[in-house]
Amino acid sequence: MAECHQIQKRTLDEAKILLAGTPSKLSGTTKRYTIMSPSEPHRLARSAANLETELRNWRACFDSWIVSQRSYVHALKGWLLRCVRSDRETSRLPFSPPRRSLGAPPIFNVCIQWSRFLDAVSEAPVLDGMDFFAAGVGSLYADRRLREDSSRRLSSGGSRRFGGVMVEAGAQYEEEEEVVTAEKMAEVAIRVLCAGMSVAVSAMTEFAVGSAEGYEGLIKQWKNGKYSLQEK
Repeated sequence: MAECHQIQKRTLDEAKILLAGTPSKLSGTTKRYTIMSPSEPHRLARSAANLETELRNWRACFDSWIVSQRSYVHALKGWLLRCVRSDRETSRLPFSPPRRSLGAPPIFNVCIQWSRFLDAVSEAPVLDGMDFFAAGVGSLYADRRLREDSSRRLSSGGSRRFGGVMVEAGAQYEEEEEVVTAEKMAEVAIRVLCAGMSVAVSAMTEFAVGSAEGYEGLIKQWKNGKYSLQEK
């Protein structure tokens, strides 16, 4: 998993470099209009809304996965403690990998360290990265929704005398902005996706690498304990 996330991060970093070298239409001095379907902005906004929902679900699943792991290991550790500890005096003693005098099997010490490892691991940066990604995607259609609400208020408000003039002027302004907005939205969407994915995947990569190293240490501890037991 760690290697997979590292490859994803490298790919995103390369994409960001290519994107940074591409001239932006947003910063150009000459306005260039592209004829687009009137439904295009709505389609982009709808896609952004769907993607945000999926990202929120991804975050919830990741959080639930971590919580489930901790709950499982805590339950396993509690069961082992009840099996190994024979009296109150023994239960007050701290446990650490070098303690072999209690006669506990290697798996006992591994589970203790496993539980401590999961308690020490922080998934907060990953959750924050996913929140950042989802919020950025959500902003793509939030602006569109605000403009639509403003347009509805314009068409329903004002006096009878000037209401028609205001609606006509507003409609003309919306028509002029529609093409520009669609083009801007497409370009901003690309940049938001790259930025959000970069933050989320970078955090996931660091978490995956740290987890891989932690589990590698647990495996070594298990093997060392098993070999030590065989030598006895």
